[in-house]
Amino acid sequence: MNAESREQPTNELAATIAYLFAAIAAIEVTRIAGNVSLVWPANALAAALLVTMVSLLLAGVAQATNDSPRTARENLVQVIVRPGQSLWSVAESADPGQDTRAVIQQIIDLNSLNGDTVLAGQQLWVPRG
Repeated sequence: MNAESREQPTNELAATIAYLFAAIAAIEVTRIAGNVSLVWPANALAAALLVTMVSLLLAGVAQATNDSPRTARENLVQVIVRPGQSLWSVAESADPGQDTRAVIQQIIDLNSLNGDTVLAGQQLWVPRG
């Protein structure tokens, strides 16, 4: 499951919650001379924006805590590049069931590589396949 598909339901939930809170905050019931009337406060937009920001922040925190550092480490293994190996062959060996291009990008990101060149003897973190 990629990051985009995990974020979409969380963002939809946050948007729905923000909409509901904004709708509630936008209506203020006041009593004037015994009559009940609805007043649309001028700061309803500010309240809606605040609720939206808080909802998105909480959704982001909840998602960020979903994968613990320990879980992330358990999905990685360190390998040493052998003579004649390329990043492509390292990626194919590391996670043969995945798209090699995606695994290469993961390896580049995990190891802060500047390109796709690797050297014999270089230690790399790779996804466990």
